[in-house]
Order: sequence, then structure tokens, then C-alpha cells
Amino acid sequence: MGISVPCSCREVLGFCAAFVVLLAAAIWISFKDKRDWKKVFSAILLTSAIVPLLRGGRGYFLLASILLFVMSIILIFIVEHRNKGASEPEEKDEEGSSVDRLLDFIRLFLSRFFVGEMLTSLYGLFLFIMFAMTLTAWLPDAIQGSQPWFALATGLYVLDIILLSAWVYGPLRRKRPEKLPETKYLVYALSSPVNPRGDEVWGSVKNASCEDLRKDRVRVNIVPLYVSIYNHFPSLERVLLLYSDVHKSEKNATKNGLKAFFEKASECLEKEYNQRVSFKVHWGEIFPGEDVEEVPPGKCERTIDVHFVYIGSANDVMEVYTKLKRDTRFTKLLEEHRKEVTLHITGGTAVTSAAMVLHAIKRDVRAEYLRQDAAGKEPGESLREIDIDIFEDLDDIVRELREYFEEE
Repeated sequence: MGISVPCSCREVLGFCAAFVVLLAAAIWISFKDKRDWKKVFSAILLTSAIVPLLRGGRGYFLLASILLFVMSIILIFIVEHRNKGASEPEEKDEEGSSVDRLLDFIRLFLSRFFVGEMLTSLYGLFLFIMFAMTLTAWLPDAIQGSQPWFALATGLYVLDIILLSAWVYGPLRRKRPEKLPETKYLVYALSSPVNPRGDEVWGSVKNASCEDLRKDRVRVNIVPLYVSIYNHFPSLERVLLLYSDVHKSEKNATKNGLKAFFEKASECLEKEYNQRVSFKVHWGEIFPGEDVEEVPPGKCERTIDVHFVYIGSANDVMEVYTKLKRDTRFTKLLEEHRKEVTLHITGGTAVTSAAMVLHAIKRDVRAEYLRQDAAGKEPGESLREIDIDIFEDLDDIVRELREYFEEE
């Protein structure tokens, strides 16, 4: 058949015992839930399986591939069972069985792998090397040499790579909470403070009712910021406003409009939550030389800090993405308070929203938007969290980015 089989029962038992020990170690790592540990151990498992092959023992390679396949299945379902036990009762599982999620992972693995891990980590590069050796060397040799058992072993090894990656990242679980989680830090991109005729637009919120603002009945591009602040108000501590060259050139419209907005927001939040709040605006971050100002002035029970982050012209995805990446305040916030940050992408340009989504994907940070048909709805209904699932959505994202760079 073109493949030798192990001739010593002692060697086979020793081989199996070694894999049992590795399985026990992998199960222990599964319960620690450390992805970096999983990556390292996955690389160890995949390397140990090919050591016999490199020494000419194709029979041992078949045995190792089979044991690794069984081990991978066990590990995946241990993680799946553990995740189910840790699920919050308010979350709705939109998928069917664990097998469905695993099949989704296998189906989407190549797009996730070739554009994701291979370009961003040593683990991805290691997987690429394993794939290259398996699919371009071993499998063709097995087929050309009429060695069905070696071809089977190689095919199983390819599946082992995919299944161990599913263990590392976890089978797909698409869950959507019924309500958006609260956040301490809100990031929002400002739209233009003037209309095409050059008229200031933000100040018009002063004449709107609090209910109309909350239910997005006012057609002013800064209103989504109030809806988001209202929704996250119980725990909100800081707002980061992304501004562009337009806001620097339209200083009066920007400053006057924001002051009017924060005064109105304070008035409405006091009515809604029975708590007086002021916004501590750090004007010097957008207009050098300007002092910090509390809006409205006076003694308040709560203060929300407002900071500014410059994003350039807001007309180029890579420019905005790079500006945000190089801003230490923004990156530190996402790194140290990832679970307490929400990126709201309704405001600003479409380019800015795209750059914010890319950062949300990279840092695994929540992102939300205001529905286009939000008028008349309460914030709990009108705000939607973006289901940033890199495994499912990467194909669309990569296609969009490829088209963007081709246009450049």
C-alpha cells in the first residue's frame, strides 16, 4: 500500500500515551482560556505530529493524524460546552447546534486564515508553512505515488490544522444581546457643523424638545450623539470626539454648536435621569490656547469629560485609520478599557466610519450605530450594536478594502 505500519506494540502504546498526556495538557489550557497559550500548544501538537514523517515513519504519521483529529474534536466540544455554561441568560443564540458552528468555521477558515492570521501573527505564518508543505509536497507525492494511506494521513492532517484553529479561536457563536451593554467611554465622529450653504446647524437643537432628541425626530447630524449619550448615561464617564480639518476651519460653528448641544443635553439628561450633569470640554485639544470649560457652568452632581482626537481630512480611510492608530489617548483607551468602550459610527463621514470599524475589529471593541428608521423609537430600539464577527464578515471587508486600494 506504500506505507509502513508500526511494528512494535510498545512503540504504539508509547505513542498513544504521549498523546494522552498532550490531550490532558490541552484540556487544562482550555479551561485557562488563554488564546496565546492555545496558539503555542497548537503549534507544538501540529509539529509533534509531523516529526515521525520527517524521519520516514509514514505509519506513525497516519496514527498521529488520527489521534490529533480525535483530540481536536474533544477539545472543541470541551470549549463549546464551557462556553454554553458561561452564557448569559439574556443572550439569544442565533445558531443551531455546536456542529453547525464548527462547520461554519471550517467553511470560512481559508478566508479568515489567508487574510487574517497569516498577515498578523507568527502563529498564522506557522499555519501557512504547514499548509504549504502539506498541499504542495506531501499530498501530491501521495497521489502520484499511489499511496492512499499516506494521502489519507495528509488529508487528516489538513483537517487537524483547521480543527485546532477552531479550538484556538472557538467555533462560531453568533450571539446578540437584547440590549446594548453600558459603556464608560464613548467615541463619536463629528459631522460637519455647517450645511452646504455655510449655515451653522448644531445650534438648532436648542429649540427641540427632549423627547424629540431622544427619539431622533430632529434632523440634525449631531443628534445621534445625544441618543448614544442618553443610552449610556448611567455609566458614562468620558466622550472622545473625532474631529477633522472642517472643524478646525469652522471654529465658531464648531464651538458654538457644541456648547449649544451640551447645554441642551445637560438640560434633557437632568429631566430624564433627575441628575444635573455638566460636560467638561477640553477645547485646547481642538483649538490650541483655549481653556477647559464646563458646559453648563455651575455646580453639578456629575461631570462627563469631553476630549478631542484629530483624524485629518476625514476623506481617506488609511489616513483616518493611521491618525487614530498613532493617537496614544485613543489606542491606550482601546487597549486598557476594551470592554468599556463603544465606538459610535453614525456620525462623521463614511470613510471615518470605515476606519472606526477596522479599529473595532482589530481591538475587539463594541461598535454601534443609529438605525436609519430610528425616528420615533426609543434609544433601546434605535441603537444597534454591530456584530463584528471577523470569521463571517471578513470576505466582505476584504473585498471592500481591495476595491478601495485598486481605486487608489
